[in-house]
Order: sequence, then C-alpha cells, then structure tokens
Amino acid sequence: MDRSRVRGCLLGLALADALAAPFEGDFAARGMWWLLGLGKRGRLRWTDDTQMTLVLAEVLAGGGAIDQDRLAARWAEEARWARGYGPAALKILRRIRRGMPWREASRSVYPDGSFGNGGAMRVAPVGLVFTDREARDAAAHASCEVTHAHPHAIEGARLIAEGVHQCATSDAAPELVLQSHEAVFAERLALRRRA
Repeated sequence: MDRSRVRGCLLGLALADALAAPFEGDFAARGMWWLLGLGKRGRLRWTDDTQMTLVLAEVLAGGGAIDQDRLAARWAEEARWARGYGPAALKILRRIRRGMPWREASRSVYPDGSFGNGGAMRVAPVGLVFTDREARDAAAHASCEVTHAHPHAIEGARLIAEGVHQCATSDAAPELVLQSHEAVFAERLALRRRA
C-alpha cells in the first residue's frame, strides 16, 4: 500500500476525531475536560479512538499480524481517562493493566461483550494492511474482541475495515460494496443502497 494513503487515512482519522472531540461525552464529562484545559476553544485534542488506532498501527507495523496479548497490554498501558475513554472500555483496560487476562476482562463489564463502536472506530489500520479479505476479516475480529467482544461490535469493525480497504485501494471515489450476514447491519446497508 502506498505510504501516502496510509498517512492520509491516519491523519484524516486523527483530525476528524480531534474536531469532533468537543462534542463527545455527556455534559459532566465535557465540563471536566474543559476545566482540565482539554476542550477549550481553539485547542484540538484527539481521543481514545485515535490513541488506540495508533497503537493498533504500531502493533501491525511490528509484525503484520494481530498479537492480541500485546495489543491488550499496549492499550491498557496507554489508557488515560483524559482521552475520553468510555466508562466500560476504561474499566476493561484497567482490569487488563492489573493483570486480568483480556479474554476475561472483555466480558467483565458486559457478559456478552460490549457492542459499542470502539472496535470500528480504531480498525482503519486493518483495512490498510490486509489485502486478503479473509485475513482482513480475521484481523478486524481479533482487534475488536479485545475490548468489544459482542458479535455486533465485531461485525461493525469488519465492515469499517472493508470500507477503508475499498477506499484506500481505489483511484476514484468508490461505490462501497459492503455486505453483512448480521440482520441489523444487512437491513441498514440495504436502506443505504436504496437511498
């Protein structure tokens, strides 16, 4: 993959994250960030989404595969409340940092695993690195389940990785071709195609 496309994707992700950060979280969280100087006008900050994306890219650059144990340890090491982590993700990462295996920690807050969008928010490097669809799907699954083990979260991450891959490998604006066997996603993708 062309390095300029990789840099462009990661820079675009970080900028979009920083521009949207002032609107993230509830009123109390936004107020606390402002008091800490993290949300003042004119000062951009990236959130946990960019932080975790950069760690994922670093892990992939170190070997081209998802080492879930290393990924979990690095995410736990980097987790700081001030980045805007959701409460459940922060609990999971703190438990991992204290020594709980990630497979246990990922289901310690929600027994079926979180189905939040965190896995999808950070999966872009997977779409950039893996050219083979099966390998890309497996890597999206592996990167997501460390903190978001619910099948809906994993499918959301897989779809975003596929969309990133299609965009990064096309010289023109692609008409994304995304398909899902999960009913909740298949219905929404069908609505998008009809629009």
